[in-house]
Amino acid sequence: MTSLFKSLFFILLFIAPGFHAIAGTDGKSWLTRISGESGEGIIELPRTAFHSPVYFLLFGNHSFEPDSAIIERKESDHWEKIGDKNSILIGSLLTIGLFQELKAIPWSIPVDLFKNGGTYRLRVSRKGGVNGQPARDPFWDQIIMVMDSAITSDNLTQSANYRLVESGKFGEVLPSHIREINFSPSEVEKQKESLTDPVMDLQRKFPQNEVTGKDLESKALPLDYQKILLSGINDPDPGFAYQNGQWFVTWPGNDGSADIWFAPAIRIGKEIIRPAPLSAKTAFFKNKDGRFLPLLIIEWIYQSIDNNKIVVTQNLFSEVMDGVPQLFVRLEMNDPTKLATFVLGHGERPYAHYWDDPSHSRTPVPYFTSQSILIPTNDHVLKDEMGSVVLRSSEPIRILYSGLSEGLLEFDTENAEIFLSVPQVRNENLTNPITGAHYREAIETFGKKWTAILSDGSYADLPSTEWKEKIDSWLTQISSITRIQYDGKEQLSYGAYFYKAYFGIEEGWPAVAFAQWGKPGESKRQAEILLSAENLDKSNYHHQYRNGLSSWYAASIARLTGDRDWLKSISPALITNGYWTMHARKEDGANRSHLSRGLLPAHIYGGDVSTPAYSLYSSASCLKGLIETSDVFKKSKLTELQQAADDFYKEAGDFKNRLTEVMNDVLDKKSSPGFLPLALELEHKVGNHEGPYARLTEDKLGNYWNLFAPLFLHLEILKYNDPGRPSEWLTDYLENHGGLFAGLPRFYSGLDAVYALGYINELLERSKVNIENRIKALTALESYMVLASSKNGHTVPEVSGFFPERLDRKEYERAVREAPWNFGMYNAERYLKGYSSFTEPLGAGAGEGLLLIRKSLVDETKDENGLPDGGVFFLSSVPGEWLGEGKEIRLSRFPTAYGIFDLHIKSFISSKSEIHVSYTYSKVLGKDQSTGNDLLAWNELDKIFIRLVPAPEDRVSGKKIKIRKPFIQYDEWTVQLPVSSGKGEFIIEF
Repeated sequence: MTSLFKSLFFILLFIAPGFHAIAGTDGKSWLTRISGESGEGIIELPRTAFHSPVYFLLFGNHSFEPDSAIIERKESDHWEKIGDKNSILIGSLLTIGLFQELKAIPWSIPVDLFKNGGTYRLRVSRKGGVNGQPARDPFWDQIIMVMDSAITSDNLTQSANYRLVESGKFGEVLPSHIREINFSPSEVEKQKESLTDPVMDLQRKFPQNEVTGKDLESKALPLDYQKILLSGINDPDPGFAYQNGQWFVTWPGNDGSADIWFAPAIRIGKEIIRPAPLSAKTAFFKNKDGRFLPLLIIEWIYQSIDNNKIVVTQNLFSEVMDGVPQLFVRLEMNDPTKLATFVLGHGERPYAHYWDDPSHSRTPVPYFTSQSILIPTNDHVLKDEMGSVVLRSSEPIRILYSGLSEGLLEFDTENAEIFLSVPQVRNENLTNPITGAHYREAIETFGKKWTAILSDGSYADLPSTEWKEKIDSWLTQISSITRIQYDGKEQLSYGAYFYKAYFGIEEGWPAVAFAQWGKPGESKRQAEILLSAENLDKSNYHHQYRNGLSSWYAASIARLTGDRDWLKSISPALITNGYWTMHARKEDGANRSHLSRGLLPAHIYGGDVSTPAYSLYSSASCLKGLIETSDVFKKSKLTELQQAADDFYKEAGDFKNRLTEVMNDVLDKKSSPGFLPLALELEHKVGNHEGPYARLTEDKLGNYWNLFAPLFLHLEILKYNDPGRPSEWLTDYLENHGGLFAGLPRFYSGLDAVYALGYINELLERSKVNIENRIKALTALESYMVLASSKNGHTVPEVSGFFPERLDRKEYERAVREAPWNFGMYNAERYLKGYSSFTEPLGAGAGEGLLLIRKSLVDETKDENGLPDGGVFFLSSVPGEWLGEGKEIRLSRFPTAYGIFDLHIKSFISSKSEIHVSYTYSKVLGKDQSTGNDLLAWNELDKIFIRLVPAPEDRVSGKKIKIRKPFIQYDEWTVQLPVSSGKGEFIIEF
């Protein structure tokens, strides 16, 4: 390229009236955002003979240069065009931030266009966003200039001495069938525009075939760019890691909270080497009992030019030491060359913020200009400018440079093993170096804590490592981030990081999951928070569905624990909820339309939609609360609760009839299939119901119907094949109007898979009733495990980009590379429409996964009100390969409405054409903590079903279950077992 110093003149960054600078110009600012209010702006150039470039910012593959530029020279009374963007000379890129891929690109005006004494200006614009019409994502559509003073700073000069090198290839750790995913733009568009589910459509054909985990993995690129949770138990301030070993914690700061990040690498000479994204192997630690603990292990290899292999291993976990929660990190390097040293990139970034807070700039500038100034306390400890310990090391630390946006630390040692700790909260006192002994002490404490957590309660020993790892990871996640202390009180939390908040719909999923997985103490504690006065405050935006759902969740937990004293202690809140529902149905009845009488009052549609409406979901959730409360009050036989039980039972019957009438009245039968609106009389206009929607994801309310429909299904008010209130009203519309991908709810151009619970729950219910639904249910369940959750961290996000991010390899790589540098909740458009790789580990998502897995393994059969009807159903929807020769399934200590079950299955299907089944059963659900007496189940067991569907290869010889006494045939592959006195052993012949 032409030398910069021969071809350009100095441009002062004088901002003309057509521009305004978003970023400040104080000492820390080295970027200026320029926006043209009329779609076009002017940069005026002073008269000078000094030549210097003007710089624009690049981040990864995003450029913040103008799309167009016109060079103009003043000629008496007018401006004359003397060149355009094609005339601009582009110089060599300058590195600003190695790890963040920040660069400055110099623009210069050729000297042959310059005349001494002339006046010059640049007329610049961007095509969308801040200039002109909105682009797909205006966050990227900005002009951002790098201050000239930053380019000449010593810090930038020091960082320019190093070059970042990636070891390995992008995505190479992914299996080949995943790496090969790369749909063309037209294929992506076809899937996006499809009104039916391209994955579940495969199950519309007969005969149906089980979709394997590998098959599902081949449908979309994985969520392995998500944050991986590194957390203690009940941890309000967890840490997080990424697939490349980078980690961060979040601290409060003077101007709001900040993420303190670290990026490990090795240095050989001037080269800084780290693994290419998704090229490192990741795994969770497996203890001697075969349980997966939340200790992340990362391994990657650098192969030098002379074929020497340097192997780097990194372990990360969270534990409390000296009263302070800390991330502990072990770095180990096997380097036969002895040339490499460990280094850490380090920096600070603003914490995520709400998109509706206008005080935050809608620009990436703050994310690039935040700086953490490190001050050595001693050779092994670094603090920040506020005196808080940032990093402790077992080896001496050297600051190679402290740049504009990030710094570089090096460990001055020849040891192949380094131990680090990073406080998860601000602390000024951890000034001693960490040692290997400290690390080993921490990891021993960590192992004992988590082994105890996982060993307590139910256990599913399954012929699938993937299922077992998901179960353990989800159990540790709900133990970590669902009940925490924040804002000075104990509270339930939807998730971590940005989603450390309580809403009311989702937080009950982990609470019930604790009960279903044999952890009654934690389950009851969480239910008490659900029922707290603060969370049931009727002035709250979410109060209607909180009222019904909290009662349902608490009643479910009471049924699974059999604790009458506990039920009595929470009964005042349940009674208050129930009578509130009864009163609210009659509120202002004289002024309501005929249709809305008997429903809850008009309030909000729900969630993010504050539009006034009669919400069928809110009414149905309060109906569910009445049904469940009445049932557990009646079954508990507590005398003082029987009047309320009778009142709620009678009210529930009337409410259910009224709700059924309303749904039949508002059902749009002209739509194909019929459309059931969930928001009625929008904005208080009689007859102004939502929908129908030709394509659910093309309308704001349609997108939310797509989430509330599965939530409605989860209430089990609608029933499969019911003539008066069929669940098909919702499932058929979801399946035929662009609502689903692989059984997961779509949301704009992304997936909001955490709201799949009700749809998959419905399929699992149908599977129990009719075996023809088994494969569809299993496909959707495994889709949640494979496509809604990351493969490497098992974390479930809310909205995640899907079309095209998870179908197009280039777009996927962009999302993966940007994930460690995500820009928070920039605005609703970016996040809700899936444009951002902002992915939070959701405790609610982990709880949801546990509910679904438990349901597929062991579940109660239900009556028309969704209540246990005396039957338990084993293995309704599990993979057929689990019944291959020699394989075993063990379910241990699983609580049900009827007591605790153990189940053991061993297959001899090839050698003997037999499967051996045994179970044990006890009505004792636990011990009363105050008296030591047994807590007995309140429901009576009278039916046990077990479904044994072998893999296709074990059925080719025409094997079918032989029905002989004492078995009763339920369907082709399901038998009813005798209910004996606490145990049974059987041989099922084929």
